Amino acid sequence: MKRLRKLYQDESGGMSLLMMAVVFFGILMFVLLLNFIKVFAVDNQANTAAQQGSLAATGVVYKQAMNVIEHYSYPCGDDICYLIDDYHAEKSSLSGDSLSENERHRKAIDKTLLYRMSRDARLKRQIRLAMQRATAEIPGVVKNVIRKNNAKVSDTKIKIFNNKNRIEVITSAEFESSEVPGFMRKMKEDLPQIGMGVEVPFIRALNWPSRTLQLR
Repeated sequence: MKRLRKLYQDESGGMSLLMMAVVFFGILMFVLLLNFIKVFAVDNQANTAAQQGSLAATGVVYKQAMNVIEHYSYPCGDDICYLIDDYHAEKSSLSGDSLSENERHRKAIDKTLLYRMSRDARLKRQIRLAMQRATAEIPGVVKNVIRKNNAKVSDTKIKIFNNKNRIEVITSAEFESSEVPGFMRKMKEDLPQIGMGVEVPFIRALNWPSRTLQLR
């Protein structure tokens, strides 16, 4: 009888240890899965911030270029021509293409400026000044995007322009892991991402030097 009781106690103790091991292993696997999900979410967060930042910066470039187009005029024969009319003509010529409104707008600006700047040094100077204004405005615009996406402003760099005439935004978001005391310690790591805006073809005509800005 004593032997049976001892055997039962041993089996009960073994089962308890087995159950504890199963529960601990389940907790460990859950934390590992949770950390994997968090890594994916933070990486996606950094990617979104970088991509939206680069697109916002590109939008500033086209906005400043459009400001010049809206107010620029040039002599044509005995008359005065307006660059905004050239822009509308180019945009109308793209109406048959399967382009979005924004794509038509950008392409019309590119075609208008590339054609006119090859013949008009004064316009080229005006666009250069516009790009200087854009360069001054871009950091504030990108910083707002980075903050809204909870990425790290201090880790953000803006390259205006890369060798493909695109604006690059490099940023990161912080990943903080969950921990299992005694087995898995908490870690913090910055996950970097790069975003690139659309190509800005008219920049080719300016021979614009590439410049990298560090946000603070």
